[in-house]
Amino acid sequence: MAVRIRKLAEDDIDGICALWKEFARLREGMTQSKILNEDAADYFFGYATGLLQRKDTLTLVAEENDGGQKELVGYVIASKQRRPPIYRHTKVAYLSDAFVSESHRGQGILKQFMAELQKWSKNEGITAIDVQLFEANKEAQAIYKTLGFTDYRVVFRQELSEPKPGGAE
Repeated sequence: MAVRIRKLAEDDIDGICALWKEFARLREGMTQSKILNEDAADYFFGYATGLLQRKDTLTLVAEENDGGQKELVGYVIASKQRRPPIYRHTKVAYLSDAFVSESHRGQGILKQFMAELQKWSKNEGITAIDVQLFEANKEAQAIYKTLGFTDYRVVFRQELSEPKPGGAE
């Protein structure tokens, strides 16, 4: 069973949305609070469709071909970001999503994704790749460290109460 890394195509939208739902369940289980809205899956469908036209974003999929039956088993989304010129790295790739199905982990798919992301980044003049991980996701932290990522910053969050409809307090 060969896994091929390639760019997102129009007929991949349903497959990437199914993978995103797995990823979303995994993320929800790692936080103390609910992080996704009820309509998040609908929003992601529209977002994924829009990725096909975006020039500032690299979206890759991992496709397994098992005897003519093709199935998406992973995906990655990274976008170009500009930082103020006070920083050494002014062009950064932000890796917003990287997911491989549990059944396909440990096969080097994320490593292949990172190799393609590094090539794209170099071609785009990008000098750093950032990724944010949940504090509880120790497994992913360890994997990214083996891929050459280092601790860079810590993101803190303070959740505020939900605004009332119409802006009333």
